[in-house]
Amino acid sequence: MKRLFLIFLLTIFPGKTFAQTPSPQAENSLFYQELSREVGRALKKRDGLVLWIDREQGTRQVFGNSALLSQSFLPGSLLKLVTAELALKSGRTWTYHCTGQDRIGGEVRHCWTYRGHGTLDLAQALGQSCNLFFSWLGTQIGYTPLREALIREGFVAAANLPATPATASVAADLAIGDLSTFTVTPQEMSDFWQRYLDRISTPHFAPIRQGLQRAVHEGTAKQLGKVDLQILGKTGTGDALSTAYPTNGWFLAAYPVEKPRWVLVVFLKEAHGFDEAASLAEKIFSLAKRLEVLK
Repeated sequence: MKRLFLIFLLTIFPGKTFAQTPSPQAENSLFYQELSREVGRALKKRDGLVLWIDREQGTRQVFGNSALLSQSFLPGSLLKLVTAELALKSGRTWTYHCTGQDRIGGEVRHCWTYRGHGTLDLAQALGQSCNLFFSWLGTQIGYTPLREALIREGFVAAANLPATPATASVAADLAIGDLSTFTVTPQEMSDFWQRYLDRISTPHFAPIRQGLQRAVHEGTAKQLGKVDLQILGKTGTGDALSTAYPTNGWFLAAYPVEKPRWVLVVFLKEAHGFDEAASLAEKIFSLAKRLEVLK
């Protein structure tokens, strides 16, 4: 079965390489085959990868170009997870009124929606992935705590960040993953996401869990709401340094909300931002639900 499955993958993705993949359980083999097809359709015109992790079984399936696991990219809004955790640890209550534009860190900044998001608390801001909220939050928390948190998480590029920022705007950029000198690999982000899920399981971090659920049901990943599952999700958009497709798309997900067993990481290179990554995630969870994998 393992040889046949590998031959199937190489037929679907000629020229692609695949990381080591444990032999799937018999009841899930159809899901992995269908998932391969779904990823193949998504990657017809671009590079990317999908990680499907079963934390209970200790297995990881890699679909797409596994060479991307060790390549570095801007994390975009995924870093708002780190910023949100530091904010909650401070013990303060955070609210901000997003009008779509504000001067933060000495620079005029714009949110991803020109209309603005209105008045937000932390959970609402995470669900909407509000750039202005988290840029402002970064200046309140400070550059040094952000840098130290990233070093503790084991992000290699964090150790190369200067101890003292050149300008006041650096904290705002770092807080939303938009600092050009800080990049992450999909492997680093996958490891971080699993540790993060364990840390936010306590009641103190309920606003983060609420925000990640809001993202799926009413926020930047609301297309997953139609799957009718309680999923934790976070979108990310990073500059791809490409003229054809200016952004890379990220999506992190976990199910169920309490004690997540299944973890999904989607990375699409030179895509139309987070939307394509979240759309692929919706197809994957719909497939897993239909084939009764999530049990």
